[in-house]
Amino acid sequence: IEDKSLQAFGDYWKAFDDYEEHRFVKSKGDYFEAWDKLKVEWKSQEKALTQSQVADLAGAVKRYENELREHPAATSTPYARMNLAQALNRLGSLQDGEQSGDSYKKHALAVLADLNKSTPNFTLNDEALYMRATILEGLNQQEAAFTVWQSLAKEGRDSIYTVHANIAIGDH
Repeated sequence: IEDKSLQAFGDYWKAFDDYEEHRFVKSKGDYFEAWDKLKVEWKSQEKALTQSQVADLAGAVKRYENELREHPAATSTPYARMNLAQALNRLGSLQDGEQSGDSYKKHALAVLADLNKSTPNFTLNDEALYMRATILEGLNQQEAAFTVWQSLAKEGRDSIYTVHANIAIGDH
């Protein structure tokens, strides 16, 4: 076998490897470019959805506050307060930045504390205490959360929320 034929054979496979490498790099680039476009589109849609949720929740908060002001003695008042606290908590969770949602969460805590105080026999008291404790933990108020967990473990009914309270107390 001549040396030139081996060199030609080697050059052919080198050119083929270069071609394959070029195609792979181009395909990889196309893939990552498409992936980046998808991520940009996803973030855009997610932002629009979040803004829509914030607007809807803000409207719900206003409606609950108006209803509670107009009908403070209605039999559904504790449920409206619970819903108001949930809406405020969610609204706080959707805010950008760490500090911007805290005011909503603190408002939710105030509503829940008032609910626990004014309606001690409320059927959803376990849920209200659970929500208070988790919000407090989210705000890094561990001692206050621990007190609420203790209260829930002591006074709660047999529910999943009481189980969570007992676990939380055991973790301390």
